[in-house]
Amino acid sequence: MIVGPKRNRLPIRHVYLPKDIATKVPKNRLMTEKEWRSIGIQQSLGWVHYAIHNPEPHIILFRRPRTDLPVATGPMNAHAQYA
Repeated sequence: MIVGPKRNRLPIRHVYLPKDIATKVPKNRLMTEKEWRSIGIQQSLGWVHYAIHNPEPHIILFRRPRTDLPVATGPMNAHAQYA
């Protein structure tokens, strides 16, 4: 399921894993891109594993910066798209 950007929200993606693959997901930390790709998740560049949904650990939550905003310049605007 993909939910597109709305106002100041980030694009997010919920990836539903088969139960046998979900056992490979760390339970106490977020995965790096190398880790989630190694268990078979395939998606475009820029997605970051940002949360663990404890009630349903087979659902992996990803987000990425918005691409419809102008490129930020300078140190004050570097994290504006995550606000």
